[in-house]
Amino acid sequence: MNKFRGELKVNLKNKEYNTRMTLDGMMRIEQATGKPFLKLANGLMNSELSMTDMVTVMTQAIRGGGNDFDAKKVGEILFEAGITDAMRVTGEVLANAITGGEQQDNEKNEEALSKQTD
Repeated sequence: MNKFRGELKVNLKNKEYNTRMTLDGMMRIEQATGKPFLKLANGLMNSELSMTDMVTVMTQAIRGGGNDFDAKKVGEILFEAGITDAMRVTGEVLANAITGGEQQDNEKNEEALSKQTD
């Protein structure tokens, strides 16, 4: 995993998947959903993201991570993991794409600093 390239490991039903959101992937998501990328992230926070949208986002992310999965396979993975986990990993992927992974890096840095001061 290369965090500087926007790569992220997500866990669904005790299985890890490499993900990476590319510009092409983001554009495909916008085209397929008819929504701007940031609106999708807002939709997730407001419980307005459809399962179809989640499958679309995760298909691009998982394919960008080097997996040759189609939307049907990704949909099956998300369905088996359950809607709560599907929403969680979709949120992680969207946040990572928007922040470039900075949010997670900051959390790790804060955790490391707190351990040093303990």
